[in-house]
Amino acid sequence: MNMEQGPSPEEINPHRYSNGAIDFNYENAPESGQVEIIKKIIDNVAPYIADKVKIKLKRMAKHNAGFCSRLNLEFKTEQDADSISINPDYEDPSQIAGYTLHEIGHSLEDRLHKQGAEIGKEVLPVGLDEDYGDFYADLLAYYVLDPEGLKARAADERTKNTIAIFEQHFDGNVFDQLRRELAPILERLAAEHRAQKENIKDSDEQADGVQEPFYTRVLHYIEELNKG
Repeated sequence: MNMEQGPSPEEINPHRYSNGAIDFNYENAPESGQVEIIKKIIDNVAPYIADKVKIKLKRMAKHNAGFCSRLNLEFKTEQDADSISINPDYEDPSQIAGYTLHEIGHSLEDRLHKQGAEIGKEVLPVGLDEDYGDFYADLLAYYVLDPEGLKARAADERTKNTIAIFEQHFDGNVFDQLRRELAPILERLAAEHRAQKENIKDSDEQADGVQEPFYTRVLHYIEELNKG
């Protein structure tokens, strides 16, 4: 401990992890690899996060992956922190990386949208659609976990402009190293989830085969948005 600076957050609470503006409290975490996943994500995105973000594990209904509570950028002060809650009991733990990035995307969306406006680019809206306000949240998960797939399937100019803003914000980083580090953990969690589903006797609960990651839904909602 540095006596001049005082104890670090980790020294005060061993279930706390901080990097840059992000603080992660993982008390009562399951032994499933989720904490390791979130720490790796924090280490990779922290250099690009200016506003304070507090992440915690919060048990909720199994169908709820988490949520983000934040102030709009124009009301935020240096003391304010966005609050992200991730459900350690979520029904499919292999999706935790995507949902963590999704919630971080909500924290970033105002700044990303503002960057587009500052350079005069038409980009996707922020939370304006009453049925779907997750354009930036889902796109961040997509951009980090499958950048090539996202680029290949992005068809309209507005989406391409938004992806370009992501590339600008992250200084061209497409997070190859993060995906390599996450892959074995996510593969193990996915295999455990499939095995668990296969052991359930109720036919309505049987495994439905390979499904696309949740964040690919953004492309459908972009199509709907473009239809007007």
